[in-house]
Amino acid sequence: MDAALILIEQLRVAFALSNFSGRAKSWAYTREATTPGCFASWVQLCEQLRAAFLPANYEYRQRSRFLSCKQGKRELHEYTQEMRELTASLVRNPLHEHIKVTVFMDGLRVGPVRTQLFRVRASISKRRFKWPSRRSTAIARHARQHLRGQGALRRVRIAHAPVDLSPWNSGSPSSRTSAATAAEGWTI
Repeated sequence: MDAALILIEQLRVAFALSNFSGRAKSWAYTREATTPGCFASWVQLCEQLRAAFLPANYEYRQRSRFLSCKQGKRELHEYTQEMRELTASLVRNPLHEHIKVTVFMDGLRVGPVRTQLFRVRASISKRRFKWPSRRSTAIARHARQHLRGQGALRRVRIAHAPVDLSPWNSGSPSSRTSAATAAEGWTI
């Protein structure tokens, strides 16, 4: 039986505590003896277990593993399973869905699966695109005017001649950097 199937929260906590063993069992009984009622809810039990047994930088490690995960020589189902496990371990600060999809797609090795998923993802993105409502546009316009009034954003005039994009074809890294720097006109 799984503790998640129990609907009454105090029964769920009692069931979980009864299934502890080793260090977790001694920790829970000591904690309950010193502070009666410390496991009043399932959420409190989970938080205290995380604080007691997981390293301080556990979330950071899992997030780093997730963001750098690649399929490599593994099968697709193995890669998918690892991504699911890493996603499930990010409890406190979960990642947004678009970040999860982007990392998953980036980690796939080049092949027919990746090609097909990119086609499907592109068609879904086109169907889901929505024009902003008038209200959100008005709010954004008001925010821009407010920031301009404070002088937070200002347009910088470029005094020299227009940027020649021919250095992009020359292959010189320094010319690319200067062209990219000159092309940007916003400062904060």
